[in-house]
Amino acid sequence: MRRLLLIAVLVLWLSTPLLLWARLRVPPGDEDVRNLAEHAPLVFRGQVVQLSLTKSEPGNKEGVAVIVVDRWYRGARFRDSSLVHVHFAYGPDGFSQGHNCVDLVLDSHWIFFAHPHGEAVVELSDDCEGALAVSSLLAAHVSGGFLSQIEADFRAGLSDSHPEVRLASIQRLAGLGLASSREALHEVIAHGTEAESKWALFAALKTGDVSVLPSAVPPLLRLHHDEAKQYRQADGMVVTVSKPYPQPEGAIAVTISKLRVPDAVPTLIRLLNEAPDDLVRSCASQALREIKDPRSLNAFADGLSDQSQYVRYDSLVGMGYITHAPACAIVKPEDAERAEALCKAWWESRR
Repeated sequence: MRRLLLIAVLVLWLSTPLLLWARLRVPPGDEDVRNLAEHAPLVFRGQVVQLSLTKSEPGNKEGVAVIVVDRWYRGARFRDSSLVHVHFAYGPDGFSQGHNCVDLVLDSHWIFFAHPHGEAVVELSDDCEGALAVSSLLAAHVSGGFLSQIEADFRAGLSDSHPEVRLASIQRLAGLGLASSREALHEVIAHGTEAESKWALFAALKTGDVSVLPSAVPPLLRLHHDEAKQYRQADGMVVTVSKPYPQPEGAIAVTISKLRVPDAVPTLIRLLNEAPDDLVRSCASQALREIKDPRSLNAFADGLSDQSQYVRYDSLVGMGYITHAPACAIVKPEDAERAEALCKAWWESRR
């Protein structure tokens, strides 16, 4: 899982080349909205109507935003408050380094995950994911708890007149990851713009909806990404620079690695066999090895010769999980190369 997380956060989504040793922000749609909402004592949404900045420089500011609240989800102490003061900071490197990347601007709408800080001001529970952009549209009140209301309000944003806000609403549903969103996401997949359909496909997969997986095959088979390159700086430090994966295709690839249902196996096998991009094959092999379905054996056997060390490793582990063959057993990751050859020879001897 450590390797998968590294792939996910290092190369997925930044719009400019990235120094890979930086601390990174979670990719759009991968914010754990459910966890944020369940653990923040204050959860609300509203519009920025005033900014009082103590620091105001190009791309670098800090201060307090006044929010007109249009929905309280959690926070009994503040529930009667229509105005909330939120401390925030935004830095020039925040977008890539995973902190101070909430840029509150006048008239923008957000959902906030916060905690009290003194009598008058609240602090974000996370300095990047503590506030997420949302539509101004709200749903009617629904029963079923505050998560159901949050989801209903996100779904309302799918009808926003602004394309970028509709995309943000899809990403919010992806971050929430509730099965109850699937019907609305299927509608976007079928009738949205090309970008909206792809993001809705990603969001549906985030809910565990494998029925949409075949629709992910064409974009994943077309996915291409240049290899990361290393450069030596003047001070002698070696840094690795990676160009971004196109989005949401890169995010879709990582999401399929988390599928754990047998219904996904045929499509995952096809991706492992046919995808030209290492990330796609690696994520497909990661899922297949955890599902442990015997239908994967031939694909795993071929994967033992894959150019990607991650695919080879996952194929080896998958072969071991399913066959329990001593030749495919691995005790230490550093033994993988030798075990791959032994497992491949064992498999071929059975034919």
